[in-house]
Amino acid sequence: MQAFVDAVAAELERPQPLLKQVVDHLASHCSVSRDALGEFFSRELEALEDYEIDLMFSAQFTPALARQAVFSELLDRQTLPAAEWPALVRLLVARPTVARLVTEDGVPHALRLREVTVERFVTRLNLDVVLPDPLGKLLSSLPPAEDRALLKLMETYQPKDAADLLARIPHWQEVLKTEMLSAASPKPFFAARVQELHGGGRDQRHQDNSVISVKQRELEFLGRLQSVLSA
Repeated sequence: MQAFVDAVAAELERPQPLLKQVVDHLASHCSVSRDALGEFFSRELEALEDYEIDLMFSAQFTPALARQAVFSELLDRQTLPAAEWPALVRLLVARPTVARLVTEDGVPHALRLREVTVERFVTRLNLDVVLPDPLGKLLSSLPPAEDRALLKLMETYQPKDAADLLARIPHWQEVLKTEMLSAASPKPFFAARVQELHGGGRDQRHQDNSVISVKQRELEFLGRLQSVLSA
């Protein structure tokens, strides 16, 4: 357990930029201007209810896949069952765990994290899951830049394992092929007069090559991913 306490605390206490989503939330819901953030954190934050804190910092402390990857080396050695996560949260709160959020003026602000925030972070780290070997090999082999879309794919769809990911690929491939065909064929005109302005039967509009190129790279990536997972 202590290894997880130390690892999670280190990540939470690492100085990090205050996200724009948090700044926008404070401006729209609490009428806090950018130059008053420090004063708000030091004087008014403690008076807020837990649900308000959770809404305010949800974007800041919901770990994306790239942030979850920080714990991959630890998870190679051991995992932490979900039943033990509440104990981990309590230890981190009692520590206490203090985040350091840096505003756009470069000033760090120390915030003692409440249980609601620590719980959000811990429960979304998936500390009971080991990265499947095929995915681990793909990530560790320094794939070309276009293959790094794997992080976005995993973060968006959150497949439960390699088999689940493999099963989804054919559908994604068909969707991409349909989108490529759509981009290659201009949309029908909604009126005859508009069609005449574009050359009548000689449609002078061009296909969207930039979209087709992006979709083609995504399709090729899915093919490589499918080969790796099927091996």
